[in-house]
Amino acid sequence: MREAAAKVAAGYAHTKPDLERSSNASTAMVIAAIMSDTGAKIEAAIRALPLPAGDNLSTGGWKPIETSPRAEGTYADIWNGAPYNSRVPNASLRKGQWCTYDAEWGYDPVPNPTHWMPLPEPPPGE
Repeated sequence: MREAAAKVAAGYAHTKPDLERSSNASTAMVIAAIMSDTGAKIEAAIRALPLPAGDNLSTGGWKPIETSPRAEGTYADIWNGAPYNSRVPNASLRKGQWCTYDAEWGYDPVPNPTHWMPLPEPPPGE
């Protein structure tokens, strides 16, 4: 692996000292990739990998709020748009509004829901 990293970096003289100082072949390969267009290829390859089951993003990521489920008591992650621009995890649909829940204050509507994302499946046995 070290030889492969050195070969990638061969055309980049400024990376050779880093490769020589590194005793870790993986580090050398990362340095070489960052200093070349190989970094973009690695990033594209990583993005093309399938996500683990249960990850929110494996469900397709953020979707427009107009496509959200409308069943009372549904839970989802909600994106609260401007001026808040924040994620609201585990929001629930109550009386047609996406809400957060606080033990002291009860249900509080999300002021500007713009997107939603389904929750991942729970771990097996839960």
